[in-house]
Amino acid sequence: IRALESLIEVLESKRGFKDKFNFLKEQAIEAIGNIGRRHDRAMDNLFAALSDEAPSIRLAAVQAIERLGDTDAIPHIQPMLFDVEFDIACAAASCIY
Repeated sequence: IRALESLIEVLESKRGFKDKFNFLKEQAIEAIGNIGRRHDRAMDNLFAALSDEAPSIRLAAVQAIERLGDTDAIPHIQPMLFDVEFDIACAAASCIY
């Protein structure tokens, strides 16, 4: 839990720019989901990650949100049902279910 702020800072860095740190972002997103505690700033960053251009980031965000089990996230996940990547759409369905 002490690492949560640092993980969020990783997600907030270089937002909106194509960069080569997708693996690091994926790992930060996964760790936030594994912490299992809802945090407003973390959720905002996970929601922002849902629109990332990298499919791996979007998938990691959906999976992290699912692990957090926050039903308030459903409106953010619903558009992911129509993602062009089949794996992301399936993960969104699983998350909502």
